[in-house]
Amino acid sequence: MLIHRIAAQLYTAGALQDIDVALTAGEDATLAISQSGRTLAVAAQFARRPRPTVYIVSGEDAADRAARTIAAYVGADRVARFSERKDYPWKNQEPDDAVVATRCSALARIAQGDSCIMVASARSLLRCVPPLESRYWASRTYSVGDEVAFERVPEQLVAMATPAPMRLTRRVCSACLETRSTSGRRRRRRRFASSFSAMRLTVFV
Repeated sequence: MLIHRIAAQLYTAGALQDIDVALTAGEDATLAISQSGRTLAVAAQFARRPRPTVYIVSGEDAADRAARTIAAYVGADRVARFSERKDYPWKNQEPDDAVVATRCSALARIAQGDSCIMVASARSLLRCVPPLESRYWASRTYSVGDEVAFERVPEQLVAMATPAPMRLTRRVCSACLETRSTSGRRRRRRRFASSFSAMRLTVFV
């Protein structure tokens, strides 16, 4: 690939060789590079030694541009976008399922050691995520009509970022659960009360 020939030329510079040695040894390293050359330097380093890489830029527009540029060098399959979520607690805005899925997919690749470059903006990293061992980013597949037994609901919620089973109070259990009708029409909201022990979580599409 072209990036390998570019990397071979770039790494004749002593400063980049020092960076390569430090990163290979697992040490922190700092190198000042002009803004126009940063994506090329990241792509070149990745081409030399593919490994899980996180590339952080200032904003979402810059992250989109960086992801496209890096993808042109190393291939789109080697780039993952960690997008910013717009559904802040102080805004009346529904979570974007596509953005949540993209974030989980990007984190999953990094957590599992996939050789890819995760491009993120600084703002996208402001939202806290559960610890690595929670595996909340792992995907789960359900078929139409599948049911999750109530006894497994706390375990599922913990895996999907709820802090801990013992913190599942009646207030949490009686929260609004959203389901989608099988005909694909609008969502229905139902509020369940204290008879939660007999309930099962039914999955619809």
